[in-house]
Amino acid sequence: MKINFFYLLVFSFLISVSWVSASNINIESDKLNIIDRGKKNEFVGNVKISGDGLSVLSARAVSEIESGMVMATGGVKIKFSSGTMKLEGESREAEIDDTNKEISLKGDVQAIYHTTQEEPIMTYSDQMGVYYRDPRSAVFTGKVRVEREGMYILSEKVVFLETEEEIVFTGNPRGESQDESDRAEYSGDLIRVSSDGERISIEGDARVLLEIQHES
Repeated sequence: MKINFFYLLVFSFLISVSWVSASNINIESDKLNIIDRGKKNEFVGNVKISGDGLSVLSARAVSEIESGMVMATGGVKIKFSSGTMKLEGESREAEIDDTNKEISLKGDVQAIYHTTQEEPIMTYSDQMGVYYRDPRSAVFTGKVRVEREGMYILSEKVVFLETEEEIVFTGNPRGESQDESDRAEYSGDLIRVSSDGERISIEGDARVLLEIQHES
């Protein structure tokens, strides 16, 4: 059984139900339970949440009627695509706030950020926030590690802005880049990396260790 859900309103303790398409969020699942005297809806089994370029898969989700918040748990997987911003992610849980166009992923977050270049950017963090309102952005916090071919950067916060052609690292950022001819370690108060990975800018207490490999 598939259940298409927009917003379910339960009046007082009556069984009478009204379906209202006040939100762009749509939820499908194998089973629907109306709980907490109609204040919440629980979706169980093969849950799929979609809307505004967003797709979320999970084992379970609970929506709050009054606030419109949706909490997804159990092997959460998301896909988001809007304009030039495309990313995929996994986490233990996710909170969706469609009113403010925000989704927050928590717990062992892994994400792939697709840029205009062929090489995607891998990120690992404690938490990720996706803001699918203008300007669209993704923010990673906690213990963050960002990887792409030939480089990695560690920091406490990373911001991807769709409108900017760079990634901004703050919170004790430090990293390493390497190619066939040299290797560099660097740190500073703030690090900016162009989306194509060709340019790195270090601001505030900048330190760089460069090792050049000479041909024998």
